[in-house]
Amino acid sequence: MGYVIGSFNTLKMSLQSNKDSKKDFVNIARIIKQERFDVVALQEVMNEMVLKSKILPALGPDWDGKWLSPTPFTSASNEGYAFIWNTKRLRLVNEPVIYQRVSSGVGYGRLIRPPMVARFTPSGLLGGSNFELRLINTHIIFGKPSSLERTLSDHELRREELKVLSETVYRLFSSNRYGDNMPAYTILMGD
Repeated sequence: MGYVIGSFNTLKMSLQSNKDSKKDFVNIARIIKQERFDVVALQEVMNEMVLKSKILPALGPDWDGKWLSPTPFTSASNEGYAFIWNTKRLRLVNEPVIYQRVSSGVGYGRLIRPPMVARFTPSGLLGGSNFELRLINTHIIFGKPSSLERTLSDHELRREELKVLSETVYRLFSSNRYGDNMPAYTILMGD
């Protein structure tokens, strides 16, 4: 049995999105259902209310979601993350968190926006779950905020963030072992 995992940058999705940027929440939900996604990582969800009052109701009762703000170094502090998932297919193991083990800020070895991480297992299996999905929802900086040091180009800054995400965050999160030590599959996703 396979699982379909997706990731979308929703470009400043808020309660005003329908009129301001022509976001159609019903159409977004239709695409998620049509493509049979089991879990979707979203970036640039501006607040929890848009998730709870627009996206989840459009998806229906079999869907749940969690929103968090990464509290980044830059002014994009309300560009939050979300995970939405089909509760008939997956269950959340514990509350998602912003992964703060890597320092935020400027320079090499740091992230502008720390990622949101979550752990899922299959729903409804007799005898319990047999594996775990560990998802890392990322939002790498695009362009160069004026507040950052001038020694890094835009390209170098993105490359450095990807290096930190893949070599530090991914390795730390994927190597954790929890109670029943079941097989775990870690996926780095986002934009």
